[in-house]
Amino acid sequence: MVWGTDSKRAGVEHNRTLAYEVCKRWNIPKGGDVKPLLELFHDDATFTNMARSDIFPELGGTRTKEQFEEFLGASVQNRAINLQLRGITAQEDRLALECTSDMRVNGHHYNNTYHYLFEIRDGKIAHARFYLDTFLTKKLFEWVAETSEE
Repeated sequence: MVWGTDSKRAGVEHNRTLAYEVCKRWNIPKGGDVKPLLELFHDDATFTNMARSDIFPELGGTRTKEQFEEFLGASVQNRAINLQLRGITAQEDRLALECTSDMRVNGHHYNNTYHYLFEIRDGKIAHARFYLDTFLTKKLFEWVAETSEE
């Protein structure tokens, strides 16, 4: 592909629009539906959280779309997800997002920073990689467990 072509610019602009749509749909109310977010992903999409699965098995590793839907659905049963977009880097077939979260869990304030790297195929997300502060996420899991014990 030749740099600066209309096709390349159209792909980049589509991906920038996709970034805003991902963040909009990732703001899910407590008990909300995760399916609108997942419509932005291919059926064969993979979701990899870069946390080490040998240290943090609840979070780390790669999931299928169905597994990620189950994981995310369980996440919103007891709390809303609030995601704010802080930065976008878009290429023709890749999209990088910098985001922050702002949630209350069992009286605790959870505010994490995320980097999402998406590989785009035919206008949808084919592969997703998630980078985040695992210490804060470990605390989140502890706070959720406290709620379950009550």
